[in-house]
Amino acid sequence: MTRRTPAAVLLSVGILALALTACGGPAEETGVAQSPIEQYMSAGDGTQLSDAERKEQGDAWLLANEELIAACMNEQGFDYVPHPPTPMGFDFSTLASPDLDDPEWVQRYGYGIVHGPETERVTIAEDPNEAILASLSQPEVNAYYVALSGGSGAYTADDVYIPEKGGCQGAAQIELDSRDPLRGDEFRPLRDAVDDFYTSLMTTTEIAELDARWAVCMDAAGFGPYTLQLDALAEINADLVVMANERGGNAQDDPEMEKLGAREIEVALADLACREETDYRASYDAVRTTLEERFVEDHLAELESFKFAAEQTGVAD
Repeated sequence: MTRRTPAAVLLSVGILALALTACGGPAEETGVAQSPIEQYMSAGDGTQLSDAERKEQGDAWLLANEELIAACMNEQGFDYVPHPPTPMGFDFSTLASPDLDDPEWVQRYGYGIVHGPETERVTIAEDPNEAILASLSQPEVNAYYVALSGGSGAYTADDVYIPEKGGCQGAAQIELDSRDPLRGDEFRPLRDAVDDFYTSLMTTTEIAELDARWAVCMDAAGFGPYTLQLDALAEINADLVVMANERGGNAQDDPEMEKLGAREIEVALADLACREETDYRASYDAVRTTLEERFVEDHLAELESFKFAAEQTGVAD
């Protein structure tokens, strides 16, 4: 079974905690020291790869996933065209980038969501499966989605996702996991424990109080209301995704996109000022490091086994 994390948590808890420890590359290249947990888990997450290599690897995974889904759907009598999702929005692997603490960079790009040094035009390729769905009756559409995702039956009462009941999407996940020993059953308990750690980290008294001080500062600056420090960035990112989905290939030319970019810079500058006022990064890192060290002590054998397996499979080379 796999834990399903609500979208809000994905944006503001797990990714925040993980991304603050690395910014998309090896520590010696980025200047960002790895946290105690990252020293082990990053061995299996491709942080030794260049940005281009990591993108190529990610694109290949998305395509393979879609091809497996298509084959499964076709076996069940449904048409499905492989259609990898269009990457857009903030790259959370860059959350710890020194750029986000550079006033000049933030003044120019904000968070780098709408515009950035290497921002590509926000275009959403038409999904050929939408035409397939439009040709089906409502009962056929319902059956299509059950075959695709398993429907509500793919989750337990506790909102735990069960890939074996997740239709063709679940079957594709199982197949791809089987190709990667680091993501199989052997290390799933460890990955779940890491997820739980970062989820609970954001609810600790020290972090909650830190976020509260930051939120008060942002409110005084006229932004919010926010709860977590990542909420400001996540809000802009969500607006971009909605706009891109609604306007498709015309999104970048829409005047509203320029307005969103201007608002992003205003929010990001206020965020930076409030992080500096509350000493957010240093305070957060101190709490996280202390708790991560305890986690490593409690899970040392599992973590060392994971890192060793990554090294043996060549992932960490």
